Amino acid sequence: MNLKKAAPEPIDENGLTVVEGVVLVTVPVVEGVVLVTVPVVALILSYVLLRVIWKVPKSPERPRRMLPSYGSVPSREGLTEPVRRLKTSLVEEGEVAGNYEKPWYGTFDFAFMLGMIAYAAVMFVLTYLYEPQWLLKPQFWLMQLPKLVVMMVVSLVGGIICRCFCDVDEKGYIMTNKSSKFKVNYTRKLQHFAAYMVPLVIKSDYHGPIALAWGDFFTMLGFLVLIKPIREHSKFFMLQFNSLDRPEDRPNTLKWIIVGNIAPGMFILMFFKWLFGAQGALTFILVFITGIGDGLAEPVGITWGRHKYKARSCFSKNKYIA
Repeated sequence: MNLKKAAPEPIDENGLTVVEGVVLVTVPVVEGVVLVTVPVVALILSYVLLRVIWKVPKSPERPRRMLPSYGSVPSREGLTEPVRRLKTSLVEEGEVAGNYEKPWYGTFDFAFMLGMIAYAAVMFVLTYLYEPQWLLKPQFWLMQLPKLVVMMVVSLVGGIICRCFCDVDEKGYIMTNKSSKFKVNYTRKLQHFAAYMVPLVIKSDYHGPIALAWGDFFTMLGFLVLIKPIREHSKFFMLQFNSLDRPEDRPNTLKWIIVGNIAPGMFILMFFKWLFGAQGALTFILVFITGIGDGLAEPVGITWGRHKYKARSCFSKNKYIA
């Protein structure tokens, strides 16, 4: 019987085992236990903090107004004055915080259009300098279109869902209030997740930071078509806008979703995609945290949350109850 001695597995310069070009990293038992137990312990401590230590405050009872009986002279003693609600900038979930009556060239929509034109100009210059052959390849531009189509389909599906549960005004904007069971908040999260995933998931034969930046540009076009002069003259685009237009965000819906979320997130993904290089798939960790984690945080908080707080919004005088 001939027993052949197994060949030793190759080891790189860092002492890591390499099998078929893949580096194998063995996680010690202690580290594995820590990775599993830390989230569970954090969840238990959060429950104890929010339910046992910091108990849910009881809602105060509203004073009742006592009415005088008929046939008697009303006396001011013992009567409770009706509660008068003072005007406040406090906005609750589902309440309409503003409108879109202001001319669009004085709003973020106009600035967003100029920003996208500048973005396109910079990308054409960079492509001409580093990848000039792409400019004359129809295949390169055709492979960008699926990203725009996917974004528009996601918005369209979200808008159809909103129209099934909410009424609209004469211009097509969603009408809700704080007692509405369905909230635009849920469909709005679809755009967050799609905007991050689309440039990474839809593969192409072109790679590198410039290709990814062009993918982000075409993804952003899915939001550019929702500016006021386009959506108010097209039911198709208004339907898409319904899926992300939270009434409490008006008239800052596009400003907050683009400046406060989508644009910074895309630049961060481009940076880490370049930084990780061959391990670019690690950027999906960021996408799952911002897309799935943030997406689930709101409905979970609304359903099971008991501690409300007030927060001031950016570029607005309104305060919001969260």
